[in-house]
Amino acid sequence: MIGPITGGLIHETWRVEAGGTEWVLQRLNRSVFRDIDGVMRNTAAVVAHLERRLMASGARDRHRRALALVPATNGRLWVEDEEGGAWRCTSYIAGTIALSRASTPAVAREAGRAFGLFTRLMHDFDEPLVVTLPGFHHTATRVGTFETAIARDMAHRLASVGAEVEILREFRPLAHVLPPLIAAGAIPSRAVHNDAKIANLLFDAATAEALAVIDLDTMMPGSALHDVGDLIRSTVGTAEEDEPELFNMGVRPEYFAALVEGWFAGAGDVLTPLERELTVTAARILTFEQAVRFLTDHLDGDRYYPIERPDHNLDRARAQIALLLDLTDRMEELEAIVAAS
Repeated sequence: MIGPITGGLIHETWRVEAGGTEWVLQRLNRSVFRDIDGVMRNTAAVVAHLERRLMASGARDRHRRALALVPATNGRLWVEDEEGGAWRCTSYIAGTIALSRASTPAVAREAGRAFGLFTRLMHDFDEPLVVTLPGFHHTATRVGTFETAIARDMAHRLASVGAEVEILREFRPLAHVLPPLIAAGAIPSRAVHNDAKIANLLFDAATAEALAVIDLDTMMPGSALHDVGDLIRSTVGTAEEDEPELFNMGVRPEYFAALVEGWFAGAGDVLTPLERELTVTAARILTFEQAVRFLTDHLDGDRYYPIERPDHNLDRARAQIALLLDLTDRMEELEAIVAAS
């Protein structure tokens, strides 16, 4: 055992050594992912597809550009312990680092390029994926859950968050932008990551190149706009997503410009004109959705997201609201950046 790998909110992860080789061992959160078989079937299919695409493209160091699943001695991709815990193992990609935040526009550009390339590599993926988290990015469903949390006020916190509730209610129309476009085929349904953020990338420690997209548990059918929207949300802010001092939270336009440039370069011609056009709208939708999720959890008594201090989920929700407001105020500026990219 070398030690834990910190930073994730869902699974417990360790870096381990055995026989001179290093591995990544994870205990999967079965309260979030109830269908572990489905998760692992999805992951195996995506990894196999990425390996084929990387091999066909002649990518250098391709063994460092995709996860490698390590089967158990019985051939299964995960095992269950005596307490019902679900465990899996992947190879450790040497010489890489994970980042929690973009420290420069160059890092934001690399993050955008890596997830854009991931979208391009997955463009011809044609295997069915198990929907392991139904409604994950169905924002209207998230809003419905939010309204239920308001009505029941389980943790008796509603009286202190009236202003936040009203702001989020004003943005409810965002929940209804993407679903009809996806249903009509105006926006293509793709195999997408659904949790695109810089923490789910591995960077080369020496060159700072983004190498591999990791944490594939949320791979499901969806829209590339979910990925770029969430990547913008989690990358371009001036502060951490749980920043309690709201005057510190806003958009870093130079990071936005770099990320979008990288995203379009990585994805290439697989994006449709409408997907490009809705980039800023996607960022607003995903920021709104995450604010709703954080405030819902605060109202429900912090049952989903782990907290490190009282009102932690409220701080998270308020920071996302501040970012959403700034994204909205800067829409014209940001859309001009997209149009010029």
